[in-house]
Amino acid sequence: WASGIGSDVMKPIAAPIVGGMITSTIHVLILVPVFFVLMKERALRRGTLQPETDNEET
Repeated sequence: WASGIGSDVMKPIAAPIVGGMITSTIHVLILVPVFFVLMKERALRRGTLQPETDNEET
């Protein structure tokens, strides 16, 4: 661990930074996709979202 100038300030900041990085990674990789799928299924059941169709215009 650091022992130089400013280390007394940086040590208490390290744990929240690491915790925030871990939490944000879990949030982005797991929670957001799950929430998106749940909301899409809900919209499809309610009929407010129409399934995608292949309408190619050339």
